[in-house]
Amino acid sequence: TMVFHLGMSGRWRIDPSELGRHDHLVLETGKGHVLALNDPRRFGSVDLVDTTALDSFPPFAALGPEPLGPGLTVGHMAQAFAGRIAAV
Repeated sequence: TMVFHLGMSGRWRIDPSELGRHDHLVLETGKGHVLALNDPRRFGSVDLVDTTALDSFPPFAALGPEPLGPGLTVGHMAQAFAGRIAAV
């Protein structure tokens, strides 16, 4: 699985008329479309991660449960907010 982070100024350009100076990754699909990862400040990143290891990939491992997934339960919320008094 390709995981990309756009950083502060990164963006994907789809079928650009020409490649720019800050197009650091260019991919071509089987149907001939061109995807260019443009990142003038170079704060973004691209990683290839085994799909079965996505949950343990460091940037994802620290995230909470998916909002619509089975892990977001009343018990999880009670534990996450235990001892806190700040407004949400």
